[in-house]
Amino acid sequence: MSGSALAGLAGRHVVLKVGGAAEIDLDAIALEVLALLEAAAHVTIVHGGGRELSAALEAAGLESNFIKGLRATDARTLDVAVSVFAGKVNTAIVAQLRADGVNAVGLTGVDGRLVTVAAQLDPPGLGFVGEVLAIEAAVLETLTTADLVPVVAPIAAGDDAQLYNINADTLAGEVAAALGAARLVFISNVPGVLDDAGGTIPLVTPGSAAELKASGTVTGGMIPKIDSALRRLDRVDEVHIVDGGAPGAVIAQLSGEGDSGTCFARG
Repeated sequence: MSGSALAGLAGRHVVLKVGGAAEIDLDAIALEVLALLEAAAHVTIVHGGGRELSAALEAAGLESNFIKGLRATDARTLDVAVSVFAGKVNTAIVAQLRADGVNAVGLTGVDGRLVTVAAQLDPPGLGFVGEVLAIEAAVLETLTTADLVPVVAPIAAGDDAQLYNINADTLAGEVAAALGAARLVFISNVPGVLDDAGGTIPLVTPGSAAELKASGTVTGGMIPKIDSALRRLDRVDEVHIVDGGAPGAVIAQLSGEGDSGTCFARG
Protein backbone atom coordinates (compact mmCIF):
# COMPACT_ATOMS: atom_id res chain seq x y z
CA MET A 1 0.00 0.00 0.00
CA SER A 2 1.54 3.28 -1.06
CA GLY A 3 1.58 6.15 1.41
CA SER A 4 0.13 8.45 -1.26
CA ALA A 5 -3.20 6.60 -1.09
CA LEU A 6 -3.58 7.75 2.52
CA ALA A 7 -1.89 11.14 2.17
CA GLY A 8 -5.08 12.99 3.01
CA LEU A 9 -5.00 11.54 6.53
CA ALA A 10 -1.66 13.12 7.45
CA GLY A 11 -2.06 15.02 10.70
CA ARG A 12 -5.70 13.91 11.03
CA HIS A 13 -7.27 11.60 13.61
CA VAL A 14 -8.47 8.10 12.74
CA VAL A 15 -10.51 6.22 15.36
CA LEU A 16 -10.75 2.44 15.12
CA LYS A 17 -13.36 0.54 17.10
CA VAL A 18 -12.41 -3.10 17.63
CA GLY A 19 -13.78 -5.99 19.65
CA GLY A 20 -12.00 -7.73 22.48
CA ALA A 21 -8.74 -9.66 22.19
CA ALA A 22 -10.64 -12.89 21.55
CA GLU A 23 -12.74 -11.34 18.79
CA ILE A 24 -10.13 -9.83 16.45
CA ASP A 25 -6.85 -10.66 14.73
CA LEU A 26 -4.53 -8.36 16.63
CA ASP A 27 -1.61 -8.99 14.29
CA ALA A 28 -3.73 -7.86 11.35
CA ILE A 29 -4.94 -4.80 13.27
CA ALA A 30 -1.33 -3.90 14.08
CA LEU A 31 -0.44 -3.91 10.38
CA GLU A 32 -3.36 -1.59 9.67
CA VAL A 33 -2.27 0.77 12.45
CA LEU A 34 1.35 0.79 11.30
CA ALA A 35 0.23 1.73 7.77
CA LEU A 36 -1.83 4.61 9.15
CA LEU A 37 1.06 5.82 11.29
CA GLU A 38 3.36 5.65 8.27
CA ALA A 39 0.90 7.98 6.55
CA ALA A 40 1.28 10.36 9.55
CA ALA A 41 -2.27 9.81 10.81
CA HIS A 42 -3.03 10.01 14.53
CA VAL A 43 -4.63 6.71 15.56
CA THR A 44 -6.84 6.01 18.58
CA ILE A 45 -8.32 2.58 19.28
CA VAL A 46 -11.50 2.01 21.30
CA HIS A 47 -12.16 -1.61 22.20
CA GLY A 48 -15.00 -3.73 23.47
CA GLY A 49 -14.82 -7.30 24.70
CA GLY A 50 -18.36 -8.59 24.95
CA ARG A 51 -17.41 -12.22 24.48
CA GLU A 52 -14.80 -12.09 27.22
CA LEU A 53 -17.23 -10.37 29.57
CA SER A 54 -20.00 -12.88 28.89
CA ALA A 55 -17.59 -15.75 29.55
CA ALA A 56 -16.35 -14.17 32.77
CA LEU A 57 -19.90 -13.56 33.97
CA GLU A 58 -20.85 -17.16 33.25
CA ALA A 59 -17.78 -18.38 35.15
CA ALA A 60 -18.89 -16.24 38.09
CA GLY A 61 -22.40 -17.66 37.97
CA LEU A 62 -23.93 -14.42 36.69
CA GLU A 63 -26.33 -14.02 33.78
CA SER A 64 -25.88 -11.63 30.86
CA ASN A 65 -29.00 -9.53 30.40
CA PHE A 66 -29.54 -7.11 27.53
CA ILE A 67 -32.05 -4.30 27.11
CA LYS A 68 -32.39 -2.97 23.55
CA GLY A 69 -28.93 -4.22 22.73
CA LEU A 70 -27.24 -2.76 25.82
CA ARG A 71 -25.86 -4.96 28.60
CA ALA A 72 -27.70 -4.32 31.86
CA THR A 73 -25.00 -3.77 34.46
CA ASP A 74 -25.72 -4.26 38.16
CA ALA A 75 -23.03 -3.87 40.82
CA ARG A 76 -21.71 -7.43 40.49
CA THR A 77 -21.67 -7.27 36.69
CA LEU A 78 -19.86 -3.93 36.89
CA ASP A 79 -17.09 -5.44 39.03
CA VAL A 80 -16.53 -8.14 36.43
CA ALA A 81 -16.74 -5.63 33.55
CA VAL A 82 -14.05 -3.43 35.10
CA SER A 83 -11.81 -6.45 35.60
CA VAL A 84 -12.32 -7.70 32.06
CA PHE A 85 -12.29 -4.44 30.08
CA ALA A 86 -9.81 -2.33 32.06
CA GLY A 87 -7.65 -5.30 32.99
CA LYS A 88 -7.54 -8.47 30.93
CA VAL A 89 -8.70 -7.22 27.52
CA ASN A 90 -7.00 -3.84 27.49
CA THR A 91 -3.69 -5.26 28.66
CA ALA A 92 -3.80 -8.11 26.14
CA ILE A 93 -4.49 -5.77 23.23
CA VAL A 94 -1.75 -3.34 24.24
CA ALA A 95 0.77 -6.14 24.79
CA GLN A 96 0.16 -7.68 21.38
CA LEU A 97 0.20 -4.36 19.56
CA ARG A 98 3.49 -3.45 21.22
CA ALA A 99 4.93 -6.84 20.26
CA ASP A 100 3.95 -6.06 16.66
CA GLY A 101 5.73 -2.70 16.70
CA VAL A 102 2.89 -0.35 17.65
CA ASN A 103 3.76 1.98 20.53
CA ALA A 104 0.41 1.50 22.23
CA VAL A 105 -0.65 2.76 25.64
CA GLY A 106 -3.68 1.46 27.53
CA LEU A 107 -6.13 3.64 29.41
CA THR A 108 -9.75 3.84 30.46
CA GLY A 109 -12.16 6.72 30.40
CA VAL A 110 -11.18 7.42 34.01
CA ASP A 111 -7.56 8.31 33.16
CA GLY A 112 -7.02 12.03 32.80
CA ARG A 113 -10.79 12.49 33.05
CA LEU A 114 -10.85 11.31 29.44
CA VAL A 115 -14.55 10.41 29.62
CA THR A 116 -17.14 11.80 31.98
CA VAL A 117 -20.41 9.91 32.22
CA ALA A 118 -23.69 9.74 34.11
CA ALA A 119 -26.14 6.88 34.46
CA GLN A 120 -27.99 6.22 31.20
CA LEU A 121 -31.68 6.37 32.06
CA ASP A 122 -33.17 5.41 28.69
CA PRO A 123 -34.04 2.62 28.29
CA PRO A 124 -34.74 2.11 31.99
CA GLY A 125 -33.22 -0.70 34.00
CA LEU A 126 -29.66 -0.54 32.65
CA GLY A 127 -28.04 0.04 36.03
CA PHE A 128 -24.41 1.15 35.83
CA VAL A 129 -24.35 1.83 32.10
CA GLY A 130 -22.88 5.22 31.36
CA GLU A 131 -24.13 7.96 29.06
CA VAL A 132 -21.20 10.02 27.80
CA LEU A 133 -21.36 13.65 28.89
CA ALA A 134 -17.92 14.87 27.87
CA ILE A 135 -14.67 13.75 26.22
CA GLU A 136 -11.37 15.40 27.19
CA ALA A 137 -9.88 15.25 23.71
CA ALA A 138 -6.62 16.88 24.85
CA VAL A 139 -5.66 13.63 26.59
CA LEU A 140 -5.73 11.74 23.31
CA GLU A 141 -4.20 14.58 21.34
CA THR A 142 -1.25 14.71 23.73
CA LEU A 143 -0.62 10.98 23.35
CA THR A 144 -1.06 10.80 19.59
CA THR A 145 1.14 13.86 19.03
CA ALA A 146 3.86 11.94 20.88
CA ASP A 147 3.45 9.07 18.37
CA LEU A 148 1.63 6.89 20.89
CA VAL A 149 -1.53 4.94 20.08
CA PRO A 150 -4.13 5.16 22.87
CA VAL A 151 -6.12 1.98 23.44
CA VAL A 152 -9.25 2.98 25.35
CA ALA A 153 -11.30 0.57 27.47
CA PRO A 154 -15.05 1.30 27.79
CA ILE A 155 -15.04 2.10 31.51
CA ALA A 156 -15.52 5.64 32.82
CA ALA A 157 -16.61 7.51 35.93
CA GLY A 158 -19.11 10.13 36.93
CA ASP A 159 -18.27 13.27 38.89
CA ASP A 160 -18.99 11.30 42.08
CA ALA A 161 -16.32 8.68 41.15
CA GLN A 162 -18.95 6.02 40.44
CA LEU A 163 -17.70 3.71 37.70
CA TYR A 164 -19.83 2.84 34.66
CA ASN A 165 -19.73 0.42 31.78
CA ILE A 166 -20.07 2.14 28.36
CA ASN A 167 -21.18 0.67 25.06
CA ALA A 168 -17.95 0.58 23.03
CA ASP A 169 -19.60 1.54 19.73
CA THR A 170 -21.12 4.59 21.39
CA LEU A 171 -17.81 5.51 23.02
CA ALA A 172 -15.92 5.24 19.75
CA GLY A 173 -18.37 7.60 18.10
CA GLU A 174 -18.12 10.14 20.91
CA VAL A 175 -14.32 9.98 20.84
CA ALA A 176 -14.23 10.47 17.07
CA ALA A 177 -16.61 13.42 17.30
CA ALA A 178 -14.59 15.08 20.07
CA LEU A 179 -11.40 14.72 18.02
CA GLY A 180 -13.04 15.95 14.82
CA ALA A 181 -11.69 12.77 13.28
CA ALA A 182 -11.19 12.33 9.56
CA ARG A 183 -12.35 8.72 9.80
CA LEU A 184 -14.21 6.50 12.24
CA VAL A 185 -13.96 2.81 11.39
CA PHE A 186 -16.06 0.09 12.99
CA ILE A 187 -14.18 -3.17 12.50
CA SER A 188 -17.05 -5.62 12.56
CA ASN A 189 -18.04 -9.23 11.91
CA VAL A 190 -20.10 -8.08 8.93
CA PRO A 191 -18.71 -6.61 5.69
CA GLY A 192 -20.99 -3.59 5.76
CA VAL A 193 -24.53 -2.68 4.77
CA LEU A 194 -25.94 -5.31 2.41
CA ASP A 195 -28.37 -4.93 -0.47
CA ASP A 196 -31.22 -7.29 -1.34
CA ALA A 197 -28.85 -9.61 -3.19
CA GLY A 198 -26.40 -9.82 -0.29
CA GLY A 199 -23.83 -7.54 -1.87
CA THR A 200 -22.12 -4.79 0.08
CA ILE A 201 -23.43 -1.26 -0.50
CA PRO A 202 -20.27 0.86 -0.89
CA LEU A 203 -21.72 4.28 0.01
CA VAL A 204 -24.58 5.29 2.28
CA THR A 205 -25.72 8.92 2.68
CA PRO A 206 -28.50 10.29 4.90
CA GLY A 207 -30.81 10.28 1.87
CA SER A 208 -30.04 6.76 0.72
CA ALA A 209 -30.23 5.47 4.30
CA ALA A 210 -33.82 6.68 4.55
CA GLU A 211 -34.63 4.86 1.29
CA LEU A 212 -32.95 1.65 2.46
CA LYS A 213 -34.96 1.63 5.66
CA ALA A 214 -38.24 2.54 3.98
CA SER A 215 -37.85 -0.22 1.39
CA GLY A 216 -37.02 -2.83 4.01
CA THR A 217 -33.59 -3.50 2.50
CA VAL A 218 -32.05 -2.97 5.93
CA THR A 219 -33.80 -4.24 9.03
CA GLY A 220 -33.13 -5.34 12.59
CA GLY A 221 -29.74 -4.69 14.10
CA MET A 222 -28.35 -2.93 11.03
CA ILE A 223 -30.75 0.00 11.48
CA PRO A 224 -29.17 1.26 14.74
CA LYS A 225 -25.71 0.77 13.20
CA ILE A 226 -26.69 3.01 10.29
CA ASP A 227 -28.31 5.58 12.56
CA SER A 228 -25.24 5.63 14.82
CA ALA A 229 -22.88 6.09 11.87
CA LEU A 230 -24.92 8.92 10.37
CA ARG A 231 -25.10 10.77 13.70
CA ARG A 232 -21.31 11.17 13.64
CA LEU A 233 -21.18 12.93 10.29
CA ASP A 234 -21.72 16.31 11.90
CA ARG A 235 -18.14 16.18 13.23
CA VAL A 236 -16.49 13.22 11.48
CA ASP A 237 -15.73 13.35 7.75
CA GLU A 238 -16.52 9.71 7.02
CA VAL A 239 -17.63 6.64 8.96
CA HIS A 240 -16.92 3.11 7.78
CA ILE A 241 -17.93 -0.45 8.59
CA VAL A 242 -15.40 -3.06 7.46
CA ASP A 243 -15.06 -6.80 7.88
CA GLY A 244 -12.49 -7.56 10.55
CA GLY A 245 -12.01 -11.01 9.06
CA ALA A 246 -10.58 -9.57 5.84
CA PRO A 247 -6.85 -8.72 6.21
CA GLY A 248 -6.06 -5.19 5.09
CA ALA A 249 -9.74 -4.20 4.96
CA VAL A 250 -9.27 -0.94 6.86
CA ILE A 251 -6.51 0.43 4.65
CA ALA A 252 -8.22 -0.79 1.49
CA GLN A 253 -11.43 0.97 2.52
CA LEU A 254 -9.79 4.22 3.58
CA SER A 255 -7.62 4.40 0.46
CA GLY A 256 -10.56 3.75 -1.84
CA GLU A 257 -8.88 0.66 -3.26
CA GLY A 258 -11.14 -1.94 -1.63
CA ASP A 259 -14.31 -3.51 -2.98
CA SER A 260 -15.86 -4.32 0.38
CA GLY A 261 -17.02 -2.30 3.36
CA THR A 262 -19.50 0.53 3.59
CA CYS A 263 -18.66 4.22 3.78
CA PHE A 264 -21.11 6.66 5.39
CA ALA A 265 -20.69 10.20 4.11
CA ARG A 266 -22.69 13.42 3.97
CA GLY A 267 -23.26 12.94 0.25
